[in-house]
This record gives sequence, structure tokens and C-alpha cells, in this order.
Amino acid sequence: TTPRWEDTLHAFALELQRAYQLDEAVATAFSRWILDAGDMYAVPPGLLAALINTESHFRTRAVSWANAVGPAQVIPTVWQGHCPGDLTEPGNNIICGAYVLRRYYERFCGGENWYCALEYYHTGPGNMAAKESYAQTRADYVAKVSGNLQRLTDDGVAML
Repeated sequence: TTPRWEDTLHAFALELQRAYQLDEAVATAFSRWILDAGDMYAVPPGLLAALINTESHFRTRAVSWANAVGPAQVIPTVWQGHCPGDLTEPGNNIICGAYVLRRYYERFCGGENWYCALEYYHTGPGNMAAKESYAQTRADYVAKVSGNLQRLTDDGVAML
């Protein structure tokens, strides 16, 4: 039988709590947002959670030096035209992050390599041409997301 949505949500929330030391309310809210966004854009929820932990440590109001906002750290001036709604709202932000990651996965990575999509997510397509100057930064970022994914599951790589 297929697990009920509530059971899936609860199980994923427990995993987020355990892996990232989140309190129950935060884990439950993020579980709903991540599972919805993952379903919407066919992005593995564990990968999305690991990306969010890497980008913002599950902070809903995070802002970077590059003006990336929210849990998934999307840049509104770049993505607002592609992602509806207020990108400072966590649910919209995570949906947009899933959209961006999926777009890179399909457009630049042949729909075959989530690690490649993570490199684009971190660096942006314009900076991927500067392979030498950003190579170590990209490798470090992918390793960090991979480590966060490994914390979420004993077999994190299988989730990709």
C-alpha cells in the first residue's frame, strides 16, 4: 500500500530533526515545503533538504552577500520572472529553488547528473565558463551538499 501523505510528512520531518537538529515545528514546516517542491519539479526531497541545509541552515530569512534570499538562497532579480509569488516566503522560495535545480539538471546536465546541477546552482551558468577559477569552489560546495545528504540518510547517494 502507498503511505498516506501525513505518514510520509511525519517520517521526513523526523529525519530532518535527527539529521539537522531541527525542532519539531521547523522540521514539520520544512518537510511540507520540501516534499511539495520535490514533487512539483521531480527533485529528490533529500537532495533539496541537503541543499537547504548547506545554503541557509534552514533559516527562513537568510540573505547572502549576493542578495540571494530565503532557505534555498535564490536571487530574486534573476529568478522572480520564473518563480511566482514572494520569494522571501519560505514555501515559494523552496519551490523556486527546486525549479532552478531542476532547470540546471535538464538544461546543462543532460537530466543525468544532480552533482552537475548542484555546481550550476552554486556558481550560476555565467560563471561555469570560468572553470579554473571556480573549480575548487564548485567541488567544495558539492562535497558539502553531499555531506549534508549523507547526514540525512545512511545511503544518501542512492537518493540521487
